[in-house]
Amino acid sequence: MTGPSTAPNIEVFYDCERQIDLGEGALAISHDDGTSFGFVDLSLGNIYLFESGEVISLRRGRNNLIASRDPNGIPSMIGTIAQGSERNELIVACDRGIYSLNTLSLKLKLICHPEADREALGVRYNDGKISPDGFLIVGSMYKSPELRDQNPDSGHLWAINTLTGNSSIIASDLNIPNGLVWEVGNENFFYHIDTPTRSIVRYRYQPGVLELEKPPFISDPTVIATIEERAGLPSWPDGMTVSSTGIAVVGLYEGKGLWLVDLKNPENQKIIDLPVRQVTNAVFIDDTLYVTTADEGMKYKEQGLEPQAGNVFRLKINGLSAPQYSVAGVSTMSYPSNPRFYG
Repeated sequence: MTGPSTAPNIEVFYDCERQIDLGEGALAISHDDGTSFGFVDLSLGNIYLFESGEVISLRRGRNNLIASRDPNGIPSMIGTIAQGSERNELIVACDRGIYSLNTLSLKLKLICHPEADREALGVRYNDGKISPDGFLIVGSMYKSPELRDQNPDSGHLWAINTLTGNSSIIASDLNIPNGLVWEVGNENFFYHIDTPTRSIVRYRYQPGVLELEKPPFISDPTVIATIEERAGLPSWPDGMTVSSTGIAVVGLYEGKGLWLVDLKNPENQKIIDLPVRQVTNAVFIDDTLYVTTADEGMKYKEQGLEPQAGNVFRLKINGLSAPQYSVAGVSTMSYPSNPRFYG
């Protein structure tokens, strides 16, 4: 698996027509008829669900936060989404807290906001996933590069019981906490990316117990793989997913590709090229990989470059498919008949 590669049959799954600013939060959503795809536009506060055809916006007023299908208003930045424990529930990590969103009624309920004291200072939530033991593991960070430079290593990883709202810090001294996965077949190993380090770090993961309010615990951080600039591109590691065979797939922001790393034999690596620079996140659904991208900054738009920036791509990588394992406490989605796009 060593060396660069161009994957065959890369196709556009969703053509955003340059309306996506920062695609992130790639999610495989379980529902009554199988599995479908969802993602967020982090900057513009939109959630895209592709079984129902929904585009749901989170809009905030001076003192409130609402879910709507109305494209007008001030967006709330959404770091990630995850499937909840209730039917038709998404967990939404945005800059105003961790929320439960009913995708049919659009009712929002605050679960918790462990970074409430730092919200006014410019801290928001970033990438996250539901752990095999049922906790939301989510990062927090300063929004702007300037604040991150002024406050280095001020990010956290949180473990949140989304049933009760109790939260605990499981890692600190981070800058841009991003991709996270668990080892397939051995959930006592957890892998995480703090983007400026350019590295995947392996931790020992001691599962928590939701019913006992016992949070998970991570220890023994070990760097297993590091990526450098390539072909003059910064190539920052961003979101991460894992295949059934234990191959991590990492989006390379400003790297124009995907970084594949065998988690058990991390010297075994490969790059798959994509037609856009800002590759952000990915998730497997069956044997198909869905990849989110971004169109941040105006220089490419103004110059008419990278017309596919912001699109969602899908491709198949020989021998790689979604892992099969259960996650504690996750329910399914159901969708209305005759779905259509809103917004």
